[in-house]
Amino acid sequence: MFGASVLFCAVMCTGCSPSREDDLGPAAVVSRGDLRVEVRTVGDLQAARSFSIASEIRSNRAKVVEVVPQGTPVSAGDVIIRFDPTPFQEDIEKFRVERDRAAALLLAAEEEMKLVAEQNKEAQRNAEHTFMLAELDIENVLKGEGPVTLKKREVAEAQGSETLDAARRELADMKALFERGFVTRAELAQAESAVRQAERNYELAKLEHSTEREYMRPANVQRARAAVAEAEKALAQIKQQAESKREKQRALIEKAQTDLEDASRRLALAENELARTVVRSPATGYVVYIET
Repeated sequence: MFGASVLFCAVMCTGCSPSREDDLGPAAVVSRGDLRVEVRTVGDLQAARSFSIASEIRSNRAKVVEVVPQGTPVSAGDVIIRFDPTPFQEDIEKFRVERDRAAALLLAAEEEMKLVAEQNKEAQRNAEHTFMLAELDIENVLKGEGPVTLKKREVAEAQGSETLDAARRELADMKALFERGFVTRAELAQAESAVRQAERNYELAKLEHSTEREYMRPANVQRARAAVAEAEKALAQIKQQAESKREKQRALIEKAQTDLEDASRRLALAENELARTVVRSPATGYVVYIET
């Protein structure tokens, strides 16, 4: 600990009052000049003001490398003590690297957040498109192509039935004509063949109609509804995953921001400690060691 003292001076002044004309006694010529008064005594000199100076470094690594001798006259701002700055310079370098690394990680996390947002947007857009197509498909099955296909099968069955009835009537007529000798056996056989073909066509049309009505259409409706449910579920999952990714990335950004703030704070403390390795006089005076 060091103390600084300043010299305290007292100036004493004396003078002569003007003489009166009626003063009596011898007269002499005087002149103006300094009057020196000197007092010699033994004792302790106490400063009018003193400042206690001590290290403000909060580390136990502070090592004094320079100190002015006792009794040295100093002015305000003169260096009194120097501590070894090396450990604090090393801290500054280390914390600067940590700060730069934290800043880079924060920037990377923010860029990743942008990428995640774009990926989420694209995934959600695709899922919404798939869901829309599934809804259109179920509408088509229920109100569009599905009913049309079923109607076609129904019409084909009806036409097959009509064709078969016509072929049977034609065959009956041919038999009557054959018995009367108006048509040949070949013509009768041809009419019989037409009936058999009409029967096959009718049975096929009836089977296709029943299959479409009882199996194909219900299966198509179920498939389309399942596709809608699956697309809706996938869309919900995409949204949930997107939110989860956003939350995760926000947490990474917050951590990176905290790390950057911590590193910046440690760097500022190290720079402050480095500044404290130089102790300067707060006022003009003399350096005095005080034993404690």
